[in-house]
Amino acid sequence: MVEGNSLREIASKMDISLKTAFDWRHKILTTFEELNKTKFNGIVEVDDVWILKNEKGRRGLIKPKKRGGTSKRGDNKDLAKVLFSVDRSKNIDLTLACMGRIKKKDLDKILRSKVSADTNIICSDKHPSIKSFTKNMA
Repeated sequence: MVEGNSLREIASKMDISLKTAFDWRHKILTTFEELNKTKFNGIVEVDDVWILKNEKGRRGLIKPKKRGGTSKRGDNKDLAKVLFSVDRSKNIDLTLACMGRIKKKDLDKILRSKVSADTNIICSDKHPSIKSFTKNMA
């Protein structure tokens, strides 16, 4: 996985079935999520990244988009919001926050256990939800 090999290549190299390679990959990714629950130290930089929603393989798709399609301009419900947080000690957290506009409750769910007003300074853009979250951190 670290070398960027496909599941078929991994299964072949490890001499295991494709299903086993798939299952192991998900176990490893789940373990990474558990390791990512550390608290941040000092200055924490927070920003939201917008990613176009992909429904490849979904049954009952009403309106499929064209290959490489684009979204409407600006913040909208077709975009997945990934919250990117990093501190100066290189602790990183990438979490899918929501579909559509990010709200204070989404930030509470993701960051409440990782930052505190006593030990952290939040550095971010002027997104209203992030401003609201930092005011209520104390």
